[in-house]
Amino acid sequence: MLGVWDIGSPAHTQGHYDAAWDEAWKFDRDPPGAASWKHSEMELACERFEQYWSHLQSRGEVLAWKPGTGVYKVELRLLPQAPRKRAAAILRCPSGGLAVAGLKCLGSPDLEPVLRVPPGVYRVGVGAEKPQLAGPRPFRTRLEYPERFVPDYIVTLQEK
Repeated sequence: MLGVWDIGSPAHTQGHYDAAWDEAWKFDRDPPGAASWKHSEMELACERFEQYWSHLQSRGEVLAWKPGTGVYKVELRLLPQAPRKRAAAILRCPSGGLAVAGLKCLGSPDLEPVLRVPPGVYRVGVGAEKPQLAGPRPFRTRLEYPERFVPDYIVTLQEK
């Protein structure tokens, strides 16, 4: 899963991703205490895992989405403040330092902000370059990502 969050967000704690995944697996097993898992249990754990991130998103701690496997280019755009009827989500930015990365990077001390905005609360939305995403994605690292490609995702931020 990809995400955008503020470096000062409560979600930005080391081990957060692994703890959320461990928590998703805490349910009554059939049979109780089973060491192996069934396909239905994996589906339940994945659903609980996604619900967890959706809950954090509703609190404005992180904006998360599932792009699939591979390498993606994400562009952040700060829009001028203007009246807007509805937002896809809210992002609370206590420090104003925004990170874009896989959610596994939450809490990483090496993660540097890619954009600095005034601290505050922002309306955020994610747009996708659908034709580009539909094509084959043979590259696996940032270095293999073609320079000529436009961003796969554009995250817009607008001060609330």
